[in-house]
Amino acid sequence: MFARRPAVARRVVAAFPTARIATQFDPSGRLPAELVRTRSLHYSIFALAPAFDIADLAACLGKDLWGYSDGQGRGLRGATRFLAGYRGNVGSWPYREMNPNAAELDDLMWRAGTIWPDVEGVAGYPGALKYRR
Repeated sequence: MFARRPAVARRVVAAFPTARIATQFDPSGRLPAELVRTRSLHYSIFALAPAFDIADLAACLGKDLWGYSDGQGRGLRGATRFLAGYRGNVGSWPYREMNPNAAELDDLMWRAGTIWPDVEGVAGYPGALKYRR
């Protein structure tokens, strides 16, 4: 969109559910390829943040990726719900994480709270807005 190539943006948005969500997310909200890394929490957040960017882009094109689910539960909301369960307690993260950083998760959850203030673990962040979801 920034490069004024809306056709490219539309292709990316249209392909995102099958090319990214279906292949990178599992129905429980986990991102399995990230969980085997030595910084699994960091990379789970690092993978979900740009997915949020694509969902923002999609909204500019009239497409709703924030509410997308593949019927098995794969979607941004489920992945957010999974990570939100560790907000305030990154020490309980059950996968390998060499440098747990609560601030990274807080930043992502603040952003998620602007979309889904009803998801447990994201509500209550300053500035959380109630949108139509």
